[in-house]
Amino acid sequence: MLYESALVGAFNYLWGHRDASAGKPPSIPILSNAQNPLDHLLGDMIGRVEGRYFLIEFKGAAHGFFDEVHAKGAKAARTNLYQHLRKDSECRKFARFGHFGAWSDGTLRFAPYAHVVGPGSYASAQYHELDFASFEADFEQFYAQINCGDLTPFTQHDVLYANGLGLPADAMLEYFECILQQFPGVVAPSEEAKAIFGFWSPVTASIVAVPTSFEGLLWSFEEAKRLTQKQEKTSIRRDYRP
Repeated sequence: MLYESALVGAFNYLWGHRDASAGKPPSIPILSNAQNPLDHLLGDMIGRVEGRYFLIEFKGAAHGFFDEVHAKGAKAARTNLYQHLRKDSECRKFARFGHFGAWSDGTLRFAPYAHVVGPGSYASAQYHELDFASFEADFEQFYAQINCGDLTPFTQHDVLYANGLGLPADAMLEYFECILQQFPGVVAPSEEAKAIFGFWSPVTASIVAVPTSFEGLLWSFEEAKRLTQKQEKTSIRRDYRP
């Protein structure tokens, strides 16, 4: 069985190779969160492609997703998230388009995280969509869906995109909030966590750290988004959905 770090490395290699094959200029659309505070908060990887945002959780094997939520010693925040997704249809839509599980069966496989977790003890005689498998894709299929150039809103749900995978920025922020609300209480971040939310000051020529917490995390994302938009308003950028 491969370790999660090996799968993250393989994903990054395949992504870079695919970008190069398509003639795309070098960029940093993928943030791998291994061994940093965002891994604990949001997951192994956060990505953005032409306005399409997504999260990926990596496991060496598919059963790892089930164990993380249902087995003895399960992670409370992940169990809480799964329970919440079974109840909240709005968050469930966001999860299906923007939060994925990735594992290896000899090649990389991808599926919506909430489906690969499996129902466990939550299964019932009454129909529930999370009790059944959703789509499963290999790397090429996943890459094509995330890199879909169509940014047309879905007519029945205008915070999602009509085609492809990934979420627009506003929808991903809502889903971040959904995830973070599943953590019990507010925990002060480490010094390393503070350093993630900072900005470069041209006045002092140094990085200014922005102290935050679980509750303050969304504000930090919003503030970073505002500052970025302010700095780049002279350039035209497009944001996005599936």
